[in-house]
Amino acid sequence: MIIELIFAMFLIIVIGYMPYLFLKMIYETYLIKTGKSKRQREVSKSWREFDEKQLRRDTVRKIKKEKRLAEAESLIKRNKFEEAINIYDTYGYNEMLKATLRKQAYVREKALDYDSAILIWEELGNIKEAARIRKLQAEQGSVKVAQKVV
Repeated sequence: MIIELIFAMFLIIVIGYMPYLFLKMIYETYLIKTGKSKRQREVSKSWREFDEKQLRRDTVRKIKKEKRLAEAESLIKRNKFEEAINIYDTYGYNEMLKATLRKQAYVREKALDYDSAILIWEELGNIKEAARIRKLQAEQGSVKVAQKVV
């Protein structure tokens, strides 16, 4: 008798509770789709806040990057190439990095620092320029004798 009573209560609970869960699931789906769900509002609010933080972070990073790039340009104008090269390397500006190295090589050549200029041109992979500077270096090193016709 007690077992039958427990079994009957179990059936009532299972039969009554399963439709309740099913209806609850359908109702929650409806609320989510219509945007009336409290949980959905909380999730979308937290995503909005996250997006705003990301946007602020990205804006700050972009401003810092632009300042650093402007700083690199001013460093190049003052012939402080190494610092500018480090900045371009940090941000992955390979073309600007190569242009800075080319300018540094020309400045080294004008300063008659041929060895440094040759190293820079070879680092850039421009063998013709390195050869041109080697020729200049050889001409500088050779003794020139002036011939005078009497």
